[in-house]
Amino acid sequence: SMTKLKLAINSGCNNFSFISSVSESFQFANTNKTIQQTKAEILEMMYEIVSCPKTSNPKVKIYISCIDHCPKEGKISHDFIVDEIIYYNEVFKPDIICLSDTCASLTYESFISIVDEANKGGVPYHKLSLHLHVDNSKPDNYSNLQKIFNASTDRKITQWDLSLLETGGCVMTLDNSNIKPNLSYQLYYRLLLDYIVSKSQTL
Repeated sequence: SMTKLKLAINSGCNNFSFISSVSESFQFANTNKTIQQTKAEILEMMYEIVSCPKTSNPKVKIYISCIDHCPKEGKISHDFIVDEIIYYNEVFKPDIICLSDTCASLTYESFISIVDEANKGGVPYHKLSLHLHVDNSKPDNYSNLQKIFNASTDRKITQWDLSLLETGGCVMTLDNSNIKPNLSYQLYYRLLLDYIVSKSQTL
């Protein structure tokens, strides 16, 4: 909210994160606002940040939840997701656009389709970030994560949201028995090591 934003600015905060979504149902359940209302609010807060003399070279990160799937609506159109990523890049010009795989269902093929089309639409790969949840109930879970990690690194997408513990997940819209933990530092370093090994074997 604008009130909390002003408190942050007055406290000397210079890094700001805003949450949006490609799912109307999820966004309303999470923030009690529609996507359009969220966009209007973020735009207003962005103006406050850049026009305030108390901020110096502020950094802005926008999270886009429900990439590929929504826990309420199911599969989200890739065309719509790509259009939204391009919109946020062009209108808000954030430093980072974090793609959040809320349902732990983002596949390698979907990931490639989304980020490559967004890049063709003018979104630099290096501006993208990833927030992944892990579904250990899937037998191909690690293999899929490794493919996404490798493709990301090859495209210079190197910013990841990580958790110290294998915990977290979307408690707002998922049943507690079905919460998928955030990607942990431990799993990230395992992915990184396997990526390095795979590259060294091709030399």
